[in-house]
Amino acid sequence: MSKVAIIGAGIIGVCCAHFLQKSGHKVTIFDQNEPGTQTSFGNAGLFASHECVTANSPNLWQNIPGMLFNQDNPIVIDWIYILKHLPWAFKFLKNCTSKKTEYIAESLSSFSRHSVLAYDEIFDVFNILNKVVNQKPIFLY
Repeated sequence: MSKVAIIGAGIIGVCCAHFLQKSGHKVTIFDQNEPGTQTSFGNAGLFASHECVTANSPNLWQNIPGMLFNQDNPIVIDWIYILKHLPWAFKFLKNCTSKKTEYIAESLSSFSRHSVLAYDEIFDVFNILNKVVNQKPIFLY
């Protein structure tokens, strides 16, 4: 039995801890705040298994000039940081193709699809299934 430390007591940390304990590990969760009060709180209690948005996109190339040089753009650029991380940026931009974006979205979707089973198991173990409402998402644009 190995000892595992989990940083973060949100839904992801709790899920990881549950399944690690179930696999025989001794788990300790660390969080500087109350459990579920940070990112998990900010998502308004939504357990999403339906949304797969990738950070890279074929459209990113055409948006870069506006992101870098438009004064009204909400992005703040630290040029020293960009220069230090140029090799990473080139690798990231190399993956901004339709084929790569589709592959990443498909991989995330495949991974997320199984999360519903994990959530249901955890909700059942902690006897909170009666507090969970399963509804299809509403998309507003």
